[in-house]
Amino acid sequence: MHSYSLRKLRSSLLSWFARSGRNMPWRHTRDPYRVLTAVIMLQQTQVSTVIPYFHKFMNCFPSLLKLAASPRQTVLKQWAGLGYYRRAINLWKSARIIRSKHRGRFPRNIAEIRKLPGCGPYTTATVASMAFNLPETAVDGNIIRVISRLYALKGDPSKKTLRNKIALLASQLLDRKYPGDFNQAMMELGGRICTPRSPACPVCPIRIFCSAQKKGLQEQLPQLPGRPFVEKLDRAVSVLLQNNKIYIEPKKPAKGFGLMEGMWGFPGFAVKHDARSSLSDLHAVTGLDPVKVLCQFTHSITRYRIRVRAFLFMAKKIKGHKTGKWVRIGELEKYPMPSADQKIAASLKIPSLNS
Repeated sequence: MHSYSLRKLRSSLLSWFARSGRNMPWRHTRDPYRVLTAVIMLQQTQVSTVIPYFHKFMNCFPSLLKLAASPRQTVLKQWAGLGYYRRAINLWKSARIIRSKHRGRFPRNIAEIRKLPGCGPYTTATVASMAFNLPETAVDGNIIRVISRLYALKGDPSKKTLRNKIALLASQLLDRKYPGDFNQAMMELGGRICTPRSPACPVCPIRIFCSAQKKGLQEQLPQLPGRPFVEKLDRAVSVLLQNNKIYIEPKKPAKGFGLMEGMWGFPGFAVKHDARSSLSDLHAVTGLDPVKVLCQFTHSITRYRIRVRAFLFMAKKIKGHKTGKWVRIGELEKYPMPSADQKIAASLKIPSLNS
């Protein structure tokens, strides 16, 4: 693409973004802490989900130093329900590193930002461009899709050769005067117009430059590998009640549950599909017979679709559970829990159990 076309493309895209960009709270600040928090929250999570969590998190931790001074459990409690909890721990660790190593001032140097926990090339480039206006190119899934169609690139963009070519083309496209706005405009374009299926080509601000649109290939590009197989799991959870106290324990890495470091929940394990087998397995672990099925529901974690059955036990002693603690039902809300365990905890708030 020659220089005139590049200038015209940048101008058209930035003008569209200024007119039509979504109103997001992290777009009204150059505070690198707020930008970093937003970028980390947006990893693997939709914008509509992130916005209320972002407001809640900022109300609780309005500054990097406030976050650094807070206990890890408090941070995880504010993150609870957003998923991928290692992100929260990395953000908290980053705040503490900046407080101790950089005297509380967020580093402007790319190499230093890259050293922060959880800051890969994309996160580093996004923060550097948005917070410090540094000419760094961010490449995420949206931008990969836009570049693949813009240049009609065939092949799997997850492969190194094509991935490197896309990164180079994205760098050449970058508006070095307004890198932060340009990176966001490219992401916005991919998220709203140049979508994975049925892209809205007629209203695309850079459609005249798009090779895939001219060739009718926009639906075929990028040539991504097939989606991973969704694995169905069944999980039985034992809710142990003793003198109006409930037993909870730290989450352990397990199949489908390895992203819950620092969280608390109810003991559970994978079981066979039918409820009778679940009861048999629970009895073998707890040595008890359940009083009732407390609740059951289905939820998703990464590529797993998990059916959860929670059984209530009246327990005098515990067989095989030694790592947790007994807490009053009203105190459960003090502990950071994944969304599935939050649903189970909510089902306990009934008069027959709280009396």
